[in-house]
Parts: sequence; C-alpha cells; structure tokens
Amino acid sequence: MLTAFAGPEGAPRSVPIVLHADAPDATWIAAQLENANALFAPAGLSFSIAETVPSTPARPLASIDDRAARDALADDVAMSPRGEPAQVNVFLTDRLIDVDDPPSERMGVHWHRRRHRAVHYVIVSRRAWPTTLAHELGHYFGNPHSRTPNNIMSYERDGTTPPFFDAAQLARIRSHARRYVRAGLEAR
Repeated sequence: MLTAFAGPEGAPRSVPIVLHADAPDATWIAAQLENANALFAPAGLSFSIAETVPSTPARPLASIDDRAARDALADDVAMSPRGEPAQVNVFLTDRLIDVDDPPSERMGVHWHRRRHRAVHYVIVSRRAWPTTLAHELGHYFGNPHSRTPNNIMSYERDGTTPPFFDAAQLARIRSHARRYVRAGLEAR
C-alpha cells in the first residue's frame, strides 16, 4: 500500500509545505521537519518547505488571539485550480492563544475555517516542542487525539518510547493523502 505514495526509487512522496512566517529559525524548522518526516515515513510521506511567505500588515503573525484571527489566515492559503489545497500551509506565530481558554497559549492547532470547512491549515507557535508540527500534521491527515501514552496524537508522554503513529493512524494518513493526491497535491 505504501507504494501508492512512493516517489522515485521507493522514496516517500514529498508533501510541499508553504511556511507563512517572519524570520523563521532554520534550526527550529529543521528539527520540526526531521521529527515529522521520521513519524510520517511509515505512511510513505515526507515534508519539505517549498516556499516561505512573510506576513502582511493586514494579517500579522505575531499573535493569533481569537477565532477570527485564525479564520483570517485562510485568505492566504494557496489553492489549486480545482479549489483544493495545493500543499500544506503552515503559519508560524510568536503567540497562539487557546480560543477555548484565553489567555492560555497553545503550541499548535490544525484549523478549519469555520465558514468553509474544506479550507484547513496548521498554526504553530515558535515556542512549540520539536514534535508539535508532526502532531498537527497528524490532525491535518485525519487523526484525532489519542489516549495512548507516547502516541504522537496524545498529550501524555512518559519517555519510555519515542512518539509514534499506530497502524490505524498510519492507514488514516494514507487514506487522507490519497484524497489530496487526487485533488491535486503532487510530489515536488
């Protein structure tokens, strides 16, 4: 089943990320990608930054404080001619407020625009742990939270094993990835 996503010579299919960020820290980004790529490799996917887009005065990324600010980011989501995401859009912010428990902060979210649920993207705080992007991409590719300790989709870590996706989660990732491929997400 993994061969459906394999690139040349069986390599994982590369999923392009458009990083919306001001002055991203290359070391921090590399650590996030390294963890995401290691966790998604069994599903036949890898991620790379295809483009970095700075914020605009109309949509600054310094602090995302409420639902309206999260929804507004959708205006910057790159779409294919068929109206589907052409790649995964990741917004990097200095501060991400928990909209259900302000003024608490979140490390990251997978967000669906409320008026157009097909438009979705990832928002990550610069203070996020090295596996936060992988966790949010897990949501992007259809996985809910898990109660299994050390599972990447769980908030519970005991350090006995590295984070992982289980077989059902990997199958869900593959299924969602097939839909994105059909919708225009192509290997780059």
